[in-house]
Amino acid sequence: MVACKKRRSSSLVATICLLIAYMVWKEKNEVEKRRNLYGFDRDHLDFLEYYQPTAHENHGNLSFESCPRQRLEGINTSHSHLEHLAEVLEDGPVLTKPFKYWTFVCHVFLEQLYDDMLLYPLPLDIINEDHNKNPCYSGHNCVGKGDLLSADGCFKYVDLKNFKHLGPDSNFWAVANSKKIYSTWVKVYDLLSSSKLQKILWKKLDVLEAYEGGVQVRFLHQIPLDNGLPHTDAPNTVATFLFSLPNHLDETFHFGTRFLSRDYNSKFSLKYSHQVRYLPNSGYAFRTVPAGVGEFYQPKRFLKEKFFTEGRNTRFVYKKKNVTFPSWHDFPPSNCTKRWRSTIIVNYPCLGKCIEKWRQPKNI
Repeated sequence: MVACKKRRSSSLVATICLLIAYMVWKEKNEVEKRRNLYGFDRDHLDFLEYYQPTAHENHGNLSFESCPRQRLEGINTSHSHLEHLAEVLEDGPVLTKPFKYWTFVCHVFLEQLYDDMLLYPLPLDIINEDHNKNPCYSGHNCVGKGDLLSADGCFKYVDLKNFKHLGPDSNFWAVANSKKIYSTWVKVYDLLSSSKLQKILWKKLDVLEAYEGGVQVRFLHQIPLDNGLPHTDAPNTVATFLFSLPNHLDETFHFGTRFLSRDYNSKFSLKYSHQVRYLPNSGYAFRTVPAGVGEFYQPKRFLKEKFFTEGRNTRFVYKKKNVTFPSWHDFPPSNCTKRWRSTIIVNYPCLGKCIEKWRQPKNI
């Protein structure tokens, strides 16, 4: 009798163990399937993190920032998601070219969370239906309404704060795996909107103006215009953190944001000089450095006169902030129009005293 009970007990334990092993295998298999869809070979990806493209690959002779020499294995993965992100950001380099200050970091999210972001993407079209918005991608043309069309090109997005507060009657809840999608992206929102992250950014990048509250976290699908317009993000934003979610390996050197620097051979003294590497689970952050503030806030002249393109007025106003050059940047070149460019963008707004200082009422 005892022997029979022992056999039944051991059989039950073995069955449970097999079931757990199967569930673990299935989850890993799903992750690998997703990774295969993204076309990322691990060894190749590790190589690309530090690889400088050849002249043939590097259209425009841009300088690409490599990942900091901080391997995933060297990071304490027992940390919470916030502790992990804080460690990565604090250890990231402070970059000074083409302007001060910005940083580029890799292995931003703990691997399990990043895997969930890939496995459970946001169904943008379904969510946008709740806000009477229509998808705007048709071939290579943009056809849409309201917020879906702008001077930045064609895009559709989800504000993750609004997503967190979706009502029970939303069409989203009928989507497969809706609960897992919801928990994943609410976790992302809570992480990226945390006050700890904001405080680290302000200290690390010496942001020009004090934090006056507010943060916007958006998941964005975007097809930029073929001919983008360089901008600094002023006067609406004081700091930005952008995270890359590439779909294909060939996006590594094509989909990253481009930065501009002085070009003494050019009439308007600007040239594309740096481009962010668009790697999986990577991101970059920068403080906004306006081309002109106060009485010198004149957007129509920013790209026509060296006084503005070089930010001379801003350097004078922020003499104690070590300003060297405006935070001029632009979207990737036109080959980005082939596919949606997927990113998470965290914007810290210019409010109160900041907006009074940067943008005079007569110009609003």
